[in-house]
Amino acid sequence: FFVPPVALAAGGIVVWACLVYLRKRKAVAIKISHIPWDDVSSGTRKDVLVVDCTHDSLPCMTHHRLQRPPFCSGIHGDTTSDLVLSSIEKKITKLADISYVTVNHFDIDALVSVWCLLNPDTSLEFADELRECAHIGDFRELDLSRKAADKGLKLCCWLNTMEARNFSRPFEHGDADKWPYFLTPGRFLQVLRNPEAFSTEWKTEYEQVHSGLSQIAKSGRIRRYEDIDLCVIESPEPVHYYSLFSHTRGFDVVLSRLTCRRWQLWSREQDGDRAEIHAVCEPGLATDIPEDRDDHLHRNAEPAGAAAQKFEFWQGWKSGRDGVGVRAHCGHGPSAAP
Repeated sequence: FFVPPVALAAGGIVVWACLVYLRKRKAVAIKISHIPWDDVSSGTRKDVLVVDCTHDSLPCMTHHRLQRPPFCSGIHGDTTSDLVLSSIEKKITKLADISYVTVNHFDIDALVSVWCLLNPDTSLEFADELRECAHIGDFRELDLSRKAADKGLKLCCWLNTMEARNFSRPFEHGDADKWPYFLTPGRFLQVLRNPEAFSTEWKTEYEQVHSGLSQIAKSGRIRRYEDIDLCVIESPEPVHYYSLFSHTRGFDVVLSRLTCRRWQLWSREQDGDRAEIHAVCEPGLATDIPEDRDDHLHRNAEPAGAAAQKFEFWQGWKSGRDGVGVRAHCGHGPSAAP
């Protein structure tokens, strides 16, 4: 039986290509440790990966806007935890070159991102729960119809409770002391594996969220204006922010109104730095949206653009109509609706 040399050569190339593919697909050895931001902020070490924030010289993996190519091109996600988990799932070989991970703040998405890199194999076992936890924690958009959302909510409530119990408020006095606590081997993993065993630590906030969901469903009113990315939610009493934002997926601006005639305006950019603007009208002064809302908005609103521009529009409208001044601040909003 004669095999032409060309066929042998072609077969050899196929075998070689298969071996190269299998080599690339083999498990990537990821051995990463957490290192405090202050220890590497100068950027002199090149084996450090920055997550959930940006750095001028170190490689970055974040859902925030970058001015240079990301650490892993072709990986997409709403949260930094999405990016990290996808990189682990796809066995991105560049992760093998990383020895340390760091971040300049502490929040749920940052913690989940770091924890996944420290525990890559285990993180894949709980990928759905971790993705939901990060999304709820960062965007507050709770959707209990989504897979693993309930467990993700329990994880968020546990993290919030333990942070409030043991440390200062978020972004108040620095976060350096929080990392050793939450990254203690086994601590977060125990809750991840069996959250019911720790229900005494998350149950109070968890019930507050469900109470808020019920309140909005029974006595609230929701209006959505997609042309300006605005969602208006009316509720008799303040509700937990996970409850409030459970109806706002896909909207950049959220206006909440209480029957005590108090307004809250939340504006955010989900595709960039997510700078959040939170404005509050003083109690007893704000009035309802006018009956000619559509005419007024279409006559004055510019095409949907940056969240800050929309905020300025709403601020001007309310000030001009009611003579109501608003207080606003940029950065992360309060941990719960007042």
